[in-house]
Amino acid sequence: MIEFVLPYLFFLYGAMYNLHQVLEGLWATPQGLSVSEQGGALVSVFPSMTEAVLQQMPWMCLYAAVLTLLLVIAVHTLWRRAGVLWLVLLSCVPGVLNCLQLWPEFSYLPRSVTLLGGAGALGSEQGLVPLLLLAMASGWALTVLLYDNFKFSERFRLLFDHAWFPLALVGAFFFVADNNAAQNQRKLQEAQQHAQQASDYLLRQAQRYARHCQAAGVEGSLSCRWSRSVQNRLLDNIESPDVSFAMFSPDSTRGYYAVGRDVPSTAQIIELRKQLAQYNQELCPVAHLGEGLSRNAPLSESCERVPFTYCTAFPDGPHGLVDKYIAGTTVAIASECIVPSLVALRGEVVKYQALVKSDLRAKNLRWLYFLLLAVLVGGKVANTSTKLANLDNRVGERQVLWRGMKRLSGRVLGLCARPMVHAATWLSKRWRAWTANLQ
Repeated sequence: MIEFVLPYLFFLYGAMYNLHQVLEGLWATPQGLSVSEQGGALVSVFPSMTEAVLQQMPWMCLYAAVLTLLLVIAVHTLWRRAGVLWLVLLSCVPGVLNCLQLWPEFSYLPRSVTLLGGAGALGSEQGLVPLLLLAMASGWALTVLLYDNFKFSERFRLLFDHAWFPLALVGAFFFVADNNAAQNQRKLQEAQQHAQQASDYLLRQAQRYARHCQAAGVEGSLSCRWSRSVQNRLLDNIESPDVSFAMFSPDSTRGYYAVGRDVPSTAQIIELRKQLAQYNQELCPVAHLGEGLSRNAPLSESCERVPFTYCTAFPDGPHGLVDKYIAGTTVAIASECIVPSLVALRGEVVKYQALVKSDLRAKNLRWLYFLLLAVLVGGKVANTSTKLANLDNRVGERQVLWRGMKRLSGRVLGLCARPMVHAATWLSKRWRAWTANLQ
C-alpha cells in the first residue's frame, strides 16, 4: 500500500513545496526556520523548509480529496459509470507502475530556497507540473458542475470565450514588465560597479598620499590620518555586495571624511579638504593664463585625469574652496569629486534595489497568474467536454449534483426528524402530566 500511494504523495508534496516557496517570497513571511535556544540564548538558526511544508501538507491532501470527489461527480455527469470507471483505472496507473518498479522518479523540488524575506526562486519546472495539473483539473471539474447544475447553454461558452481571448494580451504587459525589470537589474549592477571602481581608484590615491605623508614626516596631520582611515571604508565598498553597500556605506560626505570613529566638524572637514587641495596644487599645479584660461599639469604617474564615471557629482561647498569642474583637471587625489559621487551612487543603489525587489515580487505574482490561467484552461477544456458529451440535449439528466444534494439533504432531514418528533412528543406528554398535577 505504501508503494502504491508514494507517487501521489510525492506529487502533492512537490506541489505544496513549490507553492510554499512562491508564497513565502511574495509575502516575505519566512516560516522555514528552526531555532534552538538554551537559556534564552540563540544557539543555531538553520533552514528547515521541509518541516514548514509538511505542516501544510494536510491542507493539500484535503484539497486533493475534495478535488477527487468533484472530478468523480463531473465525470459521472458527462459519461456516467463508464467514465468513472475509466477515471479510476487511469488514476491507478502511477500506483500500479510504482509497485512494479516501473514508475520513473521525478524531482518536484526547487533547486534553491530563499528564506528571510527574499523573493526566492520560482521553483523547478517539474515542480510546476503538479500545480498546473491540479489547477487545470479544478477548473475543469468546477466548470462542468456549474454548467450542468445551473443549466447553462451555448451562451455561457460564448461569454467564457469573451473573457478567455483577451488574456492573450496580458503577454504584452509581461513583456514590457520583464524588459523594465532587466533594465533595473542592469542599472543596479552598473551603479554598484561604478561605486566599486571609484572606491578602488580613490583607494590607490589615498595609499599614495599616505606614503607621501610618511616621506614628508607629517603623518600626524588631519589629512594624513584621514588617508589611513578612509582606506578601510573604501575596501568595504569594493568587497561588499550592493545590499551591504546600501546599508553600511555613508549617506553623506561627512561619513567619508571621518577619521577613525570620530565624526569631524564642518570646520575640520574644510581644513582637511584644504590640505588635500594644497597637495594637489603641489604635485599637479594648475597654471592660470588669465582671462579665465588655465593649463593643467601634464599627465604623469602622480597626476591623473579622473574617468568621468567616477566623478558624476560636483564638490561640496563652500564656493571657491576647490574648482567646481575638478573632474576635468589632472589631480593627485580626486576625493573632491569621488566622495560626493560615492554618496550619489549609494542613493542610486538604494533606489534600484527597491525597484528590483518590487520586480521580484511581481515575478511571483506573474507565477500566480499562470496558475490562475491553468484554472481557466481547465474551464475552456470543460466547455469542449460538455459539447462532446452532448450535455445540452440531455435535459432530463442534468443537475446531477443538485439532485444528489437534494436527496442527501432529504435523507439527513428524515433521519433527524424522527428523533426530533419523538422528543417533541415526549416533552408534550411530560408537560401535560406536570400541568395536570398542578391542578
